[in-house]
Amino acid sequence: MSDVTQGEDSKRKAIAERLWVGPDGAPVDDEEKATGFTYKWRESGRSFTMQFDSDGAGTETTMLAIFGGLTKAGNIANTWKNLPDHERGSDPIDDISAWFKVLSEGQWGEERAGGVGARFDKEKLAEAIGLATSATPEQVAGVRAKLEANAKVKDGKREILYGTWAMRNPKVKEHYDRLVPPSNAPTAEALLG
Repeated sequence: MSDVTQGEDSKRKAIAERLWVGPDGAPVDDEEKATGFTYKWRESGRSFTMQFDSDGAGTETTMLAIFGGLTKAGNIANTWKNLPDHERGSDPIDDISAWFKVLSEGQWGEERAGGVGARFDKEKLAEAIGLATSATPEQVAGVRAKLEANAKVKDGKREILYGTWAMRNPKVKEHYDRLVPPSNAPTAEALLG
């Protein structure tokens, strides 16, 4: 997928820049000198940069890592674009940063909580599910255990995390948003430590 949007005249307008960068973070014209990448959202001017081993410039592994990283960043941005306006920030950079942060902790794909880098406070989500269902404290403890274990449920032909599935319930989401208002959600900077 590319990072473009369709215009009325069907011409494609670039909405992001995918840059190969050297050890100093500056863009390079020769991929064999690249040690990382920057994904820049044009409208906000914000970007995400990831560096790999600076001694690995020009290696097959580094070039594939950069290509894969830029592809994943673009996929996250495309998913972000398809979210309802009230569920997304001003650009996808925080979601991209959060995804790569979780990747650095050894988690990939659905096991990460699904979606565009969606994250949730498992304790608060268990509480929200309890409030939405009038659950007993024992039932809430069971829900929390499911969330902590990254339990999955069937969603059509695929499995998704129980927490991701639970957040689709409007009552659960409403209680969760009251417990963890969006303004109190961790920022990308906090997630990156």
